Amino acid sequence: MRALLSAMFNSANSVHEEVFAIRSTEAINLSSTSGVGMTKTAGEAAIDSFIREGWLDKSKGGYLSLSERGLLELRGYLTDMFNDDEEDDGGGDDRAARNNKIRTCHACQEIITKVWMTFGLQNDV
Repeated sequence: MRALLSAMFNSANSVHEEVFAIRSTEAINLSSTSGVGMTKTAGEAAIDSFIREGWLDKSKGGYLSLSERGLLELRGYLTDMFNDDEEDDGGGDDRAARNNKIRTCHACQEIITKVWMTFGLQNDV
């Protein structure tokens, strides 16, 4: 799961596109990389299990993203792992805020993720 989250929040994101998702085929390929130590079959079974248990959502386009459960329960871990430790001190220098992968809404304080319709990430209604 750690490699999957890293791919979602680091590899799949850039300054110009914040996807917060990864293709399911890329996720399966991650399972056989060094450090993960799973076969692709075991990786696919683990991903299916994460989807069934409500940790991940899979779009019609084949993209995996964190579900509401994943965002809520992993909030502390996500901010610790993917945000800079430096806080914006109000001095006008918001470089740390721009480098943060996990952002929160100023009004409701919930995690903000962008869903790109062109990638087929919209959820079924």
